[in-house]
Amino acid sequence: MAFNIGDNIKEEFIKVIDFIFYEGEIKGYKFKDLSGSAKLKVLSMALYFDNRIEVYFPGYKESVSSKTKRAYKNCKMMIIASYLNLTTKICSNNEDLCKSAKDNFNELKIIFDLTWDLINDLANDGLNNVRDWYEIWNGK
Repeated sequence: MAFNIGDNIKEEFIKVIDFIFYEGEIKGYKFKDLSGSAKLKVLSMALYFDNRIEVYFPGYKESVSSKTKRAYKNCKMMIIASYLNLTTKICSNNEDLCKSAKDNFNELKIIFDLTWDLINDLANDGLNNVRDWYEIWNGK
């Protein structure tokens, strides 16, 4: 059987998304057991890798989703929403990590061209999300 780098990358992507959203384990760790800082780093890296994979393998999430029972098509949105929710939680009790999370999100916003319209669409389930996420998006 020939080695296909595209298939290998897709498999690794599935592991990362399963780790973040579906109680998957990587080297004996679960996402829920990580510190807030580590979770933010994992989410940032997942967003970066998703973007890079999409550049080289356009539409890869559709092919992954068609082979599994789980939905991977909206993972970018799920990662962004998770980052914003986690940042909102962190900002309620850790000022230093809050500033770092907001600064990092500002970088992500620029790198991945995350617009307010996108954030607003993600926050459609509540006014509190819109307010909290706007403060993060705006760097306040």
